[in-house]
Amino acid sequence: MPLYVSERFVVKTDVAEPQCDQLLSNAARENLTRSATPLECVVYLSLGIEHVLLVCRGRFIMLDEQLSLENFNGTARLFPLPNLVLFPGVEQGLHIFEYRYRDMAADALASDKLVAMVLLKPNWEPDYDAKPAIEQVCCLGRIIESEELPDGRYNFRLLGLARFAIETELRCDDKLYRTASGRLINDGHGKNINDENILRSRLQHLLQQRYATHPAATARLIAVFDAANTNSMVCDQLSYCLPLSLDVKQQLLVEANVVKRFGLLLVTLEYSQRPGVYPPRFSAN
Repeated sequence: MPLYVSERFVVKTDVAEPQCDQLLSNAARENLTRSATPLECVVYLSLGIEHVLLVCRGRFIMLDEQLSLENFNGTARLFPLPNLVLFPGVEQGLHIFEYRYRDMAADALASDKLVAMVLLKPNWEPDYDAKPAIEQVCCLGRIIESEELPDGRYNFRLLGLARFAIETELRCDDKLYRTASGRLINDGHGKNINDENILRSRLQHLLQQRYATHPAATARLIAVFDAANTNSMVCDQLSYCLPLSLDVKQQLLVEANVVKRFGLLLVTLEYSQRPGVYPPRFSAN
């Protein structure tokens, strides 16, 4: 795969160079050169044609400056769902049809495009039209592609950016949807990075054995391990894609420590009985 490097980011892509150039902004394209720079961070970003990997040393830098959370003010629009846990670095396609969430989508698209995907707690059904209980930790994402339908519904793709801890749910009488203030959660790492690498290799071996008779799943798994150069990205991609229970997925989202996240994945997979469906379907909402 060719690498394109500018002062702001490195792009690793499997699209042809002319096509890649078309996807990049004029300002960035002026400084693009080939490079074999080692990759240390990887973020998936769909630009409507192919999946392009954006990488840099030390922290995420995305193609569009609007994807950055540097100016995030700590307040997020909440999109609660009963059957979906989003993770950083993962894209989710969503169809928005409820009026309150149409308003949420319109407000997000008119400003920072931020939406926090949050899981509803069990027994949410009786109170769904009001404010059912939600989990405290969710995933803050940004709308990277959207379509407004003639009847007011929306289709959009949400890219998970960071874990978000809800601290206070805000009262907004002029909004139909819920909002909350909180803080971003950074990944935690142990003193020895080799601990993470050992667990990563162990997890990869386990999954290769588990899905040996499922060629499509094996190909997807290989792609995850090859593309996600950080251990945190490996954990989050697998946590989203693997057929795990919602409870386990939420635990993986809550856990900021990468070593513990690997441990939870390993324990869950080692004690489960059969592969199941891989990858999961998109949320119906």
